Amino acid sequence: MTAPGYVDAMVGTSSDQILADGERWGLLDDPRTALSSGWRNAAERAPDARRGRKGIERGRFLGFIPRAIHEGMSWSIENAVSDAALARLADRLSAASSGDEAARDEALSRWLGNRALAYRQLFDPVVGFFRGRDADGRTAGGRFDPRVWGGDYVETNAWGMSVSAVHDRPGLAALYDGRQGLRIHLDRLFAEPETADAAFAGAYRQVIHEQREARALRSGMCAISNQPAHHIPYMYTGTDQPWLAGATAHRLARRLFAGGHIGQGFPGDEDNGEMSAWWLWAAIGLYPLELGSGELVIGSPLLDDVTVARSDGSRLRIRSQRPHADAHVLRAARVNGAPLTRAVLEVDALGADVDLELEFGDDPAESLGADEPTPVRPWHPDLTGGSGRIVHAPGVRHARRLVDDGAAGGDRGVRLRPGAWVGWLFPEITSVTDATLTAVDAVGDDALEWEWSADGTRCTTRSSRSTCSIPRASSVASKTRCAVRRLSPPARRSSRHPVWTPSSTSSRMSASSPRSRRAWPP
Repeated sequence: MTAPGYVDAMVGTSSDQILADGERWGLLDDPRTALSSGWRNAAERAPDARRGRKGIERGRFLGFIPRAIHEGMSWSIENAVSDAALARLADRLSAASSGDEAARDEALSRWLGNRALAYRQLFDPVVGFFRGRDADGRTAGGRFDPRVWGGDYVETNAWGMSVSAVHDRPGLAALYDGRQGLRIHLDRLFAEPETADAAFAGAYRQVIHEQREARALRSGMCAISNQPAHHIPYMYTGTDQPWLAGATAHRLARRLFAGGHIGQGFPGDEDNGEMSAWWLWAAIGLYPLELGSGELVIGSPLLDDVTVARSDGSRLRIRSQRPHADAHVLRAARVNGAPLTRAVLEVDALGADVDLELEFGDDPAESLGADEPTPVRPWHPDLTGGSGRIVHAPGVRHARRLVDDGAAGGDRGVRLRPGAWVGWLFPEITSVTDATLTAVDAVGDDALEWEWSADGTRCTTRSSRSTCSIPRASSVASKTRCAVRRLSPPARRSSRHPVWTPSSTSSRMSASSPRSRRAWPP
């Protein structure tokens, strides 16, 4: 967090999302530098404790920040949202480039996109909420109460963090047993009263002002008075009644941002303008729920005819027709006369003057796009975390450091001399699409070779540089099936001995999206 300098006050590296979204709106002069900045946040331990992502030295392998790190669960969710935004940015840059650069961008997009789904590990189906976990996957002992503030949850409780995965609404709904289950959970969230009772102060040890403000709203556990809750009404878009998103945001904006006396007008802290910004989005009936996606959710405007004058000289006029003031079910939407099939406005449509016409009614059955659920993207966990074992050439020491997920004691890495090798032996033929590895120090992209074998004796070899050079239209099989997978420095290299470390990315193998297999340089 910056205020305006680095103060180490909040979780997340939100600049990743802001820059990715800025590129999507065409606002960045140098998106590649933006990706480089985000990639370093996602993969490297910052030299300054006030910057970067806390606990990333282990979190980059586990897919979450363990409880040993203060507020690790909240860091994990924020990191996942940022990873998803960076994945979108990398994918767009890949599409705009070619050769090695395009292959590297695509590989980064796949890696970050898959890791953005690893937050699902933190959902505890026993209690129905997200909880922090130790590096070995264990949750905290003792009685769990979702009303308790602090600890795993920054300035909120388990209710407040229960729908924070804005980038993965279909996957989130699946955790709650489907779109209807997510809607029921949100209904319960708005019905559960915030009491600001000292018994629920939790790790804060006293009632903090955010609790008192949340109680004053009388909107259940949706503390729209603070940043962790701004997205909550719009998460209804992932349910079987998506029209409730606009209706809920409309109701909150109209009721809570009223009054002209001191202490009125804003339901909570006006931190860097975010409270005003939330109301403005609600007033025009749009919301940027997933940064970097290039989409704005269409809700239910407070104003039935509003014009936004844009900095480029163009305008956006939004007109709403409704039979009465409480009609919030979006029945139809048109952009410059062209009908929309979803309750979403794409930012690409805003390049010139735009007229957005909205028609509202009362019948949920007529809700625009309500019958078009998005499929759940599969999350592909690390294959070295399952069955199999590490194998290596004679003389290679501490080979298990390559797959120990950055555990303490492994930072010195594994030294591989020319011709030596280390690998992972699967118990059966296994499909592998991606593998990651990072060196202790910078090395060239030809410092290693990947090999795979289906019978354990005959190996197919490919250097990291050649795999990065596979063209986009390549016909290379989307999956590599192997029983043994290993890496080694090329035998011809004798002047340098690469040292591979788990704390800079343990060797990770995953069966990810069914696209052309590409490795990338460390």
